[in-house]
Amino acid sequence: MPNYNRPQTRQLSSHSERKKLREDANNKNIVEVAQQLGMTLERIGKDYQWKDHDSLKFDTRKNYFYWNAQGFGGGPIKLAQTIMECSYGEAVRFLTGKEISKFNQTLVPKREFSYKLKDVSNPIAMKGYLKNQRQLSDETIDYFINQGVLSQANFKDRGAEYYAPVIVFKHFDSTHKMQGMALQGHKMTLTYIQSEAN
Repeated sequence: MPNYNRPQTRQLSSHSERKKLREDANNKNIVEVAQQLGMTLERIGKDYQWKDHDSLKFDTRKNYFYWNAQGFGGGPIKLAQTIMECSYGEAVRFLTGKEISKFNQTLVPKREFSYKLKDVSNPIAMKGYLKNQRQLSDETIDYFINQGVLSQANFKDRGAEYYAPVIVFKHFDSTHKMQGMALQGHKMTLTYIQSEAN
């Protein structure tokens, strides 16, 4: 009887090797991954959004994306799964099987800031809050209103059913061009920040 040699089977990587692959994949720079996936990004302050679907935002500090319209988010692996419509394993192989090219910030045009809120003519709610809760004098409040850096507007947050009064802190550059704003909501906690400034 001839000798039978059993064919060698592929040895599965150890748990620690698989864990390292997952960590390497999720440690990729998410905006670099987005560009490698062919996504065109728009810059918003220090973060980015997908030009094709502007509700998909990238938080560069957390290396994370969130797709507001779809109600989910994640890191580089989840982004690759979503855009490539592939499995978790395929996304990990895509992210670790080849070098992701360096993110080129010059390819992302900086979007001009546009102020779309309408300031109210008589900011009673703002004045009352700043005077009674923040203990600011009428003179101080009026000074910043007159400088154009402080106003009251009505704002409806994503998912909210109604408009609510907000305090608008406006940010200007050295040429007095408005570059961003911070909003403090009707419950008087900082609820929203948008800034196009570097």
